Order: sequence, then structure tokens, then C-alpha cells
Amino acid sequence: MGKCPICHSQRSLAKNTPLQGLHLPLSYFSYILHEIILSYPNVITSKAIQRRLNLKSYPSAWLLKKRIQAFMSQLNDSFLRQTKEALELEAKQNNNEKMPFRGDVSKAIKQRVIVNIDSLAIFSVGVSANKYRSRYRHGGITSSIYRSVKSGGEQVGSLASNITIKGCLSFYESHPLTTSDYAISHLSKVLSPYNVLMADEAYSSLFGKYRNVRLINHSLKAKRKIHTFSRERWSKEGVNSNAVEGANGVLKTAMRQYRWFNCKYSQLYLNEFAVAKNLKFFKMEKNIIFGVNSERDFCGNRIGEGRSCPVLLKY
Repeated sequence: MGKCPICHSQRSLAKNTPLQGLHLPLSYFSYILHEIILSYPNVITSKAIQRRLNLKSYPSAWLLKKRIQAFMSQLNDSFLRQTKEALELEAKQNNNEKMPFRGDVSKAIKQRVIVNIDSLAIFSVGVSANKYRSRYRHGGITSSIYRSVKSGGEQVGSLASNITIKGCLSFYESHPLTTSDYAISHLSKVLSPYNVLMADEAYSSLFGKYRNVRLINHSLKAKRKIHTFSRERWSKEGVNSNAVEGANGVLKTAMRQYRWFNCKYSQLYLNEFAVAKNLKFFKMEKNIIFGVNSERDFCGNRIGEGRSCPVLLKY
């Protein structure tokens, strides 16, 4: 409870926060929050929370996790705003320079912050789960998250868009489709039109909306017939999306520990994972959670600094 020094009225400090109405001790919230952040890239399931806190009821552990996810979603919104401001400043410092459309771009982007975008299916629906019926909902990666029309056609799996800044941050957003409108809406929360953006050829619709877009063809065929694919399908003329591909692998490995979650809660799980990864790059929020004098930071907290330096966080 907090007491006003003027009118002496008492009010709950947890009101209008994710902690409002929490019947468990507040220390449970902070303990599990610390464990989630320090366990990255692993995740802590509701069942693990029940075991660690020795709770008799599983729904209590599940609701506690949802409160933590709501809190981390608010943090993620703040991280998005700060990241967009930092990227706008980075583009302004480079005079909104335009990247060469053709040829090797390695020298042009040597001192620039590079952003990648890609999509992935976190949980998909197998054909055998639909009584061996084929899926006819949309096409490509989108079809793998829906049941067949004969089985109801509802969404069961989860599809995510991943924006990764090379060497540091990642932001995820749950989408029902892979159309360009969803990708553009996600990019507008993070990116300015003058930042360097690299993706695969599925994002060709971004041309004209972002000035410095370069695409890499992951299906590039080899010139010699003895090979099927060219080794330049991963990196060519300084263009690659390896950062986001690696982040996708880490995300899928972590989400596999849940076995499955309902797609209507997918954004909460993605926000939780994103904050656990990104927190070390935001000094003020990190100090609030871990304490001002309780960590040793061996790298810069600004985007683009200390990409290969470890960060040690302690209680």
C-alpha cells in the first residue's frame, strides 16, 4: 500500500498494473520474472512455475505466467519505440544515404546497422492430424497453420514475423497470413524508410516503400549441372539474411519446449521471448528489474555497440 503525504489516503500500488488482484505473494512475480530473463534462450513453462513455487494449483501458475507476459508485452512496446527512434537517428547520421541497387554493397553498409526480416511457422498442422486430408487454405507456409476446410478450417498453428537487427535485437509479431500488408505494418513499428533492410525474395513488395532494400535468392540454381543449388543462395555481393535465419532457429528451438500453445495467446509468448533477449540492450529497464548496482556490463547498451561482447547480469 502507498500513503499520500498530503491527504493521507492509502492506495494499492498494484492498481491498474498486471499485479492487480494477484493473490500470490508479490515476490513470486519478481522471482519468476528474473528466472525467465536469466534462462534465455530457454523458456519456463507454467508447469515449471508450479514446481518451482510448489503451488498446488496449475491454474495459479498459468495465470501468474500470463501476468508476467502482460508486463513484458508493455516493456516490448517501449522497446519498439526506443528502437525506432535509434534507427531514425542512425539513418539521419548517415544523411539518409541510399544503398547501391546493384553490385557489391559491402563497403556501403560497413558502418550501417543492418535489419533483416523473415517469417516462420512456430507450430504447424500435419496432414495426418486432419485425417489424411490435404489442406486447401491459402498456400505456402500459411497453409500449414490451418486445418483443412473439411475439418473446420480454423487456425491451429502459429505464424510469426521476425525482425532482427544484426548483432542485437529481435522483435516478433504473430500473423494469420504472410501477405505484404502484415510485413509492412510490422516494419513500420521498428524501421524508418532509410535504414538498410535485407530479406529473401518473398519480400519483393517492399521495393518502393523502403529505400535501402536488398533481397537474396535462397533458391538460386548452380551454373554447373553437377550441382543443384548455388552456394551464393545464402550470401551474394554482401547481401544476406543470416541474422534473422539464426534468430528463427533459436525461436523455434525455444518454443518447442511448450509442445503447443493456442494461437490466440501467441503474441504474449513472442513478446515474453523478445523481452528476455532484448532487455540487456536497454539500460534503464535493466536497472529497474535487476537493480542499479547489481550488474556488470561489458558491452555498450546502444544499438550496434559491443556485438561480440558478453553481458553478465547478477542479482
